[in-house]
Amino acid sequence: MDWPLYERIITQLFEPVAEGDGIPDDELDTAEAQLGHPLPPLLRQLYNLCGRRGDLHQASELLLLPTTLQVREGYLPFYQSAEQVPWAVSLNHGDDPPVFRQNGSDWEPDYPTLSQFLLAMLFWQAVNGGVDYYAHGTVPVVALRQLPAGWERIPLGGDWDLEALWGGKVALVYSKH
Repeated sequence: MDWPLYERIITQLFEPVAEGDGIPDDELDTAEAQLGHPLPPLLRQLYNLCGRRGDLHQASELLLLPTTLQVREGYLPFYQSAEQVPWAVSLNHGDDPPVFRQNGSDWEPDYPTLSQFLLAMLFWQAVNGGVDYYAHGTVPVVALRQLPAGWERIPLGGDWDLEALWGGKVALVYSKH
């Protein structure tokens, strides 16, 4: 995970990360003891950095608090869509595991890595109410080809094959489908 990029995006789109935004190690240790499993390292780092920030994790979708996490069928649901559909990681897939989305009783692959999912959620939360000014709309494909000076194109992937265009305090998330 590119944490410096993640924090730069937070600083420019939201308010900078501040003391008290994260969940302390002792609370995460307690949650892991209740789970009977360690959290994937990237998920633990996210909680530790900014797990209490509603603007980053509750504007549209919901980051589940560590004390509420429960393993289901070998998966650890940690995020929930606005429709209450969970995203989860398998506990046996290393440091940057793939993310699965529940479809009925099945878990289907959604993002190839947790780091890609977390970056996608950061932008998704911003454009769906996490920042002061946001909107939804349609953009002609030709307008997406040439970026203004200072803007970055960040592939987000996932089932919708999302991509973010980001320039300072402005972000656009769109599906390449």
